[in-house]
Amino acid sequence: MAPKKKRVPKYIYFCKKCEVDFEIKHSLQEVYTNCEICGSDDSLERKPANIFLAKKQSTIQEKSIAGEAVKEAIEEARLDLKQDQHNLQNRAYKK
Repeated sequence: MAPKKKRVPKYIYFCKKCEVDFEIKHSLQEVYTNCEICGSDDSLERKPANIFLAKKQSTIQEKSIAGEAVKEAIEEARLDLKQDQHNLQNRAYKK
């Protein structure tokens, strides 16, 4: 299983001097105050970001594929169990 990527939040900043909005990705602990565009010090103001949460919608086809995989796994387990029961019933015990 691949390691999970760490998500870095994206913040929107507004420069009061050059009046430009831009995005910077950084951790919550970091604070930016200097504009990367015009280079002015203490001119940045962090703006609230628009939050968009997307939920993946499962399609009927994806659900049916998953359902078929589950049915196949159950059927395989049932056949294995039946074979094990048969083997145990026909087992010769040594005294």
